[in-house]
Amino acid sequence: MTRTPTLAPDGSDRITQILEEAAQELPGCGLAIATVDGLLYEEYKGKRDVLDDASPAVDENTIMWFASTTKLLTSVAVLQLVQNGTISLDTPVSRYLPELSTPLRVFKRLDDDGRPVYDSTHTEITIAMMLNQTAGFGAEFKEKVVAWKSSLPDDAPGKGFVNSSKKSNLVNTPIVEEPGKVYQYGNGCEPTSSDHVESVMPLRWYNEEKQVFEELTTQSPGLTLPRRKMDIEYPVGGGGIYSTCSDYIKLLRHILTIYVSPDRLETPKILSDELVRTLFLPTLPPSAREGLTAMVGEMFDAKEVGELDWSTGLCLYLKEGRRGGWGRHKGSGGWLGAGGTEYWMDPEAKIAVSAAVFGSS
Repeated sequence: MTRTPTLAPDGSDRITQILEEAAQELPGCGLAIATVDGLLYEEYKGKRDVLDDASPAVDENTIMWFASTTKLLTSVAVLQLVQNGTISLDTPVSRYLPELSTPLRVFKRLDDDGRPVYDSTHTEITIAMMLNQTAGFGAEFKEKVVAWKSSLPDDAPGKGFVNSSKKSNLVNTPIVEEPGKVYQYGNGCEPTSSDHVESVMPLRWYNEEKQVFEELTTQSPGLTLPRRKMDIEYPVGGGGIYSTCSDYIKLLRHILTIYVSPDRLETPKILSDELVRTLFLPTLPPSAREGLTAMVGEMFDAKEVGELDWSTGLCLYLKEGRRGGWGRHKGSGGWLGAGGTEYWMDPEAKIAVSAAVFGSS
């Protein structure tokens, strides 16, 4: 019998106190913790809208933008296609987007006259590269993509943000690295319909200088996203879902249970044991690990190259010992989103966690 963790007698009260204290200064907070046996803890504190004194309290039905934590759901959906034989991890993306067929142009720099200089590659972008962020696409606000867009007329294809859900921006923005070699993190969002608009928590922006929350307008263009179905030309799998902590923890618990205790499953597996294992196996080539470490190494207390990696869907924590101040074990995997969400699964501790500071960016 696999032993599963429990909370200390005062554990729930201590966690709830932390949430209550956080909700005094932040938008509403939510935390859900599960083991393979079921839900261990779930609580919500604070208001749905930090700018509205009459706002209702957050609860398990509060919907928010889960941003980049969408990537896990996209990976699961892709792995299901692998499982049923529709695609493989080595399938070229050009099968579905001919615009990404080789030879591909690779943006290198602007010349002295401000004109783009390109190289070319015959390396195919594969499904696996898309899942582990090594496809060669540049991060939206990094130097190369910003430089390339600065050379374009305002109405040029590709000038807008990739996460604007406009196909022209996706297929016309060139890659900036050789596919399969470098880790580069990209953005994406697919907004919700208006069906649940009353339950959706609004995003708010924290003004560091004024030390107050304010409406999110133009402070961060990458977060100013289309909200109507008619404005969405394709579903961007990098950051598009709206969900609840309560629903997200169900997915995490299911995946964790398949991985560590499949005999405890209460429902049919959404993925085979083999494919779930790929979510916890490193995939980055040595040349790509440096980029991931540079981006989030300090945040994850993993500053040495090799202490972080990326699987088919998760950022993996591979440092010996527990993560400083956070307690996660080596082999844990998870990610976070710009809207204030974070999750992780810790196979050694046998827990899964879905956390959110609702509406904060």
